[in-house]
Amino acid sequence: MKVDVEKKELLRMISLVQTIAEKKASMSQLVNLLFIAENDRLKIFATDLEISFTSETNAQVIESGSIAVHAKNLFEIVKELSDGIVSLKSIDNSRLQIQQKKFVSKIMGTNPDSYPSFPVHGNYEFTKIQKIVFLEMINKTIFCVSNDDTRYHLNGVYFEKNYVDDKIKYRTVATDGHRLSLVDKTVDSENNYANTSNSKNYGVIIPRKGVYEINRLLETVENYVEVAIEGSQFIVKGGNSVLLIRLIEGKYPNYQMLIPKEIKYRMYLQREIFLGSIKRVGLLASQKSKCIVIQISSGKMEISTTNPEMGDAIEEIELQYTQEPLKFTMNYKYLIEVLTALESEIVDISVKNLDTPILFTNHNEQAVTCVIMPMQL
Repeated sequence: MKVDVEKKELLRMISLVQTIAEKKASMSQLVNLLFIAENDRLKIFATDLEISFTSETNAQVIESGSIAVHAKNLFEIVKELSDGIVSLKSIDNSRLQIQQKKFVSKIMGTNPDSYPSFPVHGNYEFTKIQKIVFLEMINKTIFCVSNDDTRYHLNGVYFEKNYVDDKIKYRTVATDGHRLSLVDKTVDSENNYANTSNSKNYGVIIPRKGVYEINRLLETVENYVEVAIEGSQFIVKGGNSVLLIRLIEGKYPNYQMLIPKEIKYRMYLQREIFLGSIKRVGLLASQKSKCIVIQISSGKMEISTTNPEMGDAIEEIELQYTQEPLKFTMNYKYLIEVLTALESEIVDISVKNLDTPILFTNHNEQAVTCVIMPMQL
């Protein structure tokens, strides 16, 4: 293999595989990426057997061929090169020579024939989704994904697509049993490739790592990506890159049960003021329990914490509320994440009773729904 390629494009491709080709891989070949050069295109492949990634770019292919090389080592070299053309050449003993001007490096590679077989996908119906929409749906739910590997069905983001009249409704949901975040987005079907008369609704669980890889890919595209389901794979195409993710099998829990329907108490307050107060009081909270106490009475909220090892803190803020006094204990980290996910100037807090989840939404807008269980001490 001998090929000349722009450093910017080469770096873009190998940057996207760094978290897929991990050093802790179960198979030695999985720390490598695979290059294939042919027909004036340089293609890159990487997989950890659960997530697979491929991308390609224009290049001057002087000699067709392939080689597998250590992803991290190659990345560290390429990122330090100057802008311009980089020459890649496979040489004796399965080594890759990297050359730019007077710089020459030779790194160890492996026989490409021993690289794991790469998953393929057919010409399934893809649906377009705007980058900004998909990014928001991911970023506003990923923080609620469970880290408990024994509850594997909660170790990912539930992604749902439904056709309603001439529109497509997307939904992402994540929960760890203690908090939940749900995001709804509706787009016109005429802006998508999909034909609503032939298309199917679906709901799938995308594993946590797969969601992070989607996020990384979205950061590199300009306008939109295309998504599809093929068997147990979730496929995302963006630009010249394709991401294939093995889905989590099983049924996602009935998350609707966590969202309170009958609301008895409602209050409204300035989001930034509330967020700032939580951050300040949280500095003195126990880093083990992370609990703060919230007391609500007519027109005011008192946020406090007591930590025998550090001290205590208390702050009072104004809010719109005229009902009976309330008091509950909450995880301040959860509150910070929820208030960061919400964006409106005013947030609505809705409570059924003190033993049920507490609902947080943007004022007069239900596209983002967040729920936190109060702590029982």
